[in-house]
Amino acid sequence: MLKQNNRPNLRVKRFQKKLSMCIHIITCSFFTSSIFAQTISYSEAEQYIAENAYSTQAQRALKQSAQLEMDAIKNLGLPRVDLNATAYSFHSETSVPLESGKRRLENSLTRGFDDKLSQWENVLSPEVIDQISQGFDQVVSDGLNKVPNNVDVTVKDQDVRTSLSMVMPLYTGGKISSAKQIATLQAQRSTISEKQQQDAQRFEMIQAYFNAQLQQQLANVSLFNFNAMQQHYNNALKLEKQGFINKGQRMQFEVALNNADRAYQNAQSNLQASLFSLKNLLQISDRLSLSTPLFVNTTQKNDLETFLSNYDQNSSLVKKLQMDTQLANENIRIQQAAKKPSVFAFGEYGLD
Repeated sequence: MLKQNNRPNLRVKRFQKKLSMCIHIITCSFFTSSIFAQTISYSEAEQYIAENAYSTQAQRALKQSAQLEMDAIKNLGLPRVDLNATAYSFHSETSVPLESGKRRLENSLTRGFDDKLSQWENVLSPEVIDQISQGFDQVVSDGLNKVPNNVDVTVKDQDVRTSLSMVMPLYTGGKISSAKQIATLQAQRSTISEKQQQDAQRFEMIQAYFNAQLQQQLANVSLFNFNAMQQHYNNALKLEKQGFINKGQRMQFEVALNNADRAYQNAQSNLQASLFSLKNLLQISDRLSLSTPLFVNTTQKNDLETFLSNYDQNSSLVKKLQMDTQLANENIRIQQAAKKPSVFAFGEYGLD
């Protein structure tokens, strides 16, 4: 009887020893893995996503672009003065025909000489006058034949000219003032869009961070329930062996244990999914250890009526809709101004 009573005690001691070793190994492994986990609080996570999120960077660039556009348009109605410099080089080659000019010159010379020679008809004989006329014609013809019929001429010229020009709008029908107003509204709207984007990211981070904390608590509760059901199931096995309960009653504990196991596995899956979503927001791949616990905000005491009464003043969406209405009105004014004439003053002064 003593031997039979000592065997179960020996098995229990061995089981407790093995169980303590397993718990020690699990504790050591958990402690080792937690050393390499990255601890992050909610404030650090919110600051990180506010500075490094891709959507925040894109919205910040759009805001800067709208601000630069507003700065560029604010001087649109002022006179515009430009310094102009023009440099040009001219080169032309042409052939000038001289044959017709030679013939006209020859005819003019011979005709003029014959007119002068006719004044000597009473002094000289006609034969002498003819000889002199023929000799002159021959001399003129020989001289002009030495002149080429065509002359190649090359013309080159280079110059640099500077001037000052001024353009000033006198009347545009309201297009300039509407363009300035649109640029100002776009800059203000980009600021509101940036704040709205930050609020949306903050809300997304709140959901991701504290959902991971909630899933961690649910996983811990599921693990506690599983361990408790495991203990109940082990006790049921002992009671079945001793004949206090039957197999059907023991199987009820087994079904409850399986349900607790499935609940724990589902809780672990939900925890991993929430951590994966949080890592994607933070753009990290290391293990995470969340240091900000779940809490209940007891400092916010505004009632619903106060919130609704201040909604128009605090809502970024309402402000954007109001600015969209103003932008639409300014676009209508620009379309109406396009039907009106525009008057500009223009002047240019050469510095040569």
